[in-house]
Amino acid sequence: MKSWQDMKALKGVRDELKDMDIFEHKPGKIDSLKKFFDYYGYSWKMMFKEKELFLFIFLQWVSVALGVLFVCHDAVLDTRRSLAQR
Repeated sequence: MKSWQDMKALKGVRDELKDMDIFEHKPGKIDSLKKFFDYYGYSWKMMFKEKELFLFIFLQWVSVALGVLFVCHDAVLDTRRSLAQR
């Protein structure tokens, strides 16, 4: 029964997204900024409606931070090795 309710909720989200005219026309700068902040506000409302999004956001930031740390760490080690070989 719970999965049926979830499917109905997803259909509601799909209908909301369908009503957004994302690909209709290219707006001007003012309209573009207004639409950006409208979508920004919608995403914040969605985050507070669906609490697990905070977990996904946190996990995404953790994965980005780990990737940056590993890449920077490898770059520092490569630089030290190349300087040591000179």
